[in-house]
Amino acid sequence: MLQRKSIFLDIKPKQCLGNYLRRCQKQGVDIERLHRIAQQTIKDIKYKTGTVSPLQRQWYVALRSGKNPDYSVYESPDYLAELWACWAVYSRMYLRSIRSQYPGIITQSRGIADLGCGAGFTTAALSELSTGKVTGTNLQGTVQEKVAQGVASDYRFRVVANLSDIRHNVDLVFASEYFEHFNAPIEHLGQVLSILKPRWMIIANAFNADSTGHFDTYQVGDHRISGKSTSRAFGATLRQAGYTKVKTPFYNQRPQVWKRA
Repeated sequence: MLQRKSIFLDIKPKQCLGNYLRRCQKQGVDIERLHRIAQQTIKDIKYKTGTVSPLQRQWYVALRSGKNPDYSVYESPDYLAELWACWAVYSRMYLRSIRSQYPGIITQSRGIADLGCGAGFTTAALSELSTGKVTGTNLQGTVQEKVAQGVASDYRFRVVANLSDIRHNVDLVFASEYFEHFNAPIEHLGQVLSILKPRWMIIANAFNADSTGHFDTYQVGDHRISGKSTSRAFGATLRQAGYTKVKTPFYNQRPQVWKRA
C-alpha cells in the first residue's frame, strides 16, 4: 500500500516552526519568547537535561502543596512551547511510525478523533492521511484551542470541547500524552470507550513522567495509585472492554496500538 503524503510528516519540524509561530502570533503571543522556550524544551527532552520549566514548577508546587490542581497552566502562552516540543519530538514520530507499519489504520478509518489535539498539527496530519471525518478535542477558550481552530479551517477537520460534540462515527482514536492530564484517567477512558466506541486506539501514555499537567498519583476507583500501577490498570481496562494490544516493532512500545475484536 502506497503511503499517503502529509506536509506535517514529510518535512522536518523546524520547517513547520515558522508556520506555527505565525499562527501563535495572530493570537497575540510573544513569538520570540515562544521560539526560545520551544527550542530549549526540545533540547531538554532529547538530551534528558532534567530541567524543570517555570510552568512545570508552577504546576507541581500547587499539586504537592495539597491545593487544587492549577489548571491555569493550560492558558499560559508558554504552554504553546511545550505543545510544540511534544509534537516535534513525539506525536509526529508516532504518526510516521503508524503510517510506515500500519497505514491502513488511518487511511481506512471513516472517522478519527484526536484527543487533546494541542495546536492541531497532529490532527492536520491525520486529516491529510485520511479521507474520513477528523475531529480534535481541545480546551475551550485557551490560546492553544484558538490556534488549533485556525489550523482546522485550513486542513479539513473540526475542533470541539467535549467527546459528546463529535458528530460522526469514530473508527480510530489517537491519544498522545493525553490521559495523564486527567486525575482519574481510567474513568475517563471508560467515557471515551462508551461515547466513541472506536475500533482502533493509538495511545502513548506517560503516567510515570513528570510534566506540566501530569499527576504524581492517579485516582482509580477508591484509591490513589502510582503511575506505573495506573498504566497496568489502563491496559487491563482496555482488555476487559474487548481490546487486544497489537504487537508492534516500535521502540519501547510507543505508541501502543489496540484493536477491538
